[in-house]
Amino acid sequence: MIELKHYLNRSENKKLLQKILKRQAAEMQKGGSTFCGCGTPLNIMNSFRCLYCGLFLCVSCAETHFGITRETYDETP
Repeated sequence: MIELKHYLNRSENKKLLQKILKRQAAEMQKGGSTFCGCGTPLNIMNSFRCLYCGLFLCVSCAETHFGITRETYDETP
């Protein structure tokens, strides 16, 4: 995983993030799907990947992670 070092350098819990990122990457490469931290099944088409930490997230967790809902974003001029 090319960006692993970049993601880990930004993390407070490097070991946990590395474990999750490696699992998600392996699952995505093997079958095109993985799981969000909340347990929601994800595939490449229904997941969001954080630019900064690299985690694959479901819609609900992504909104929390990014700090804005899609509805709020849509209302922003």
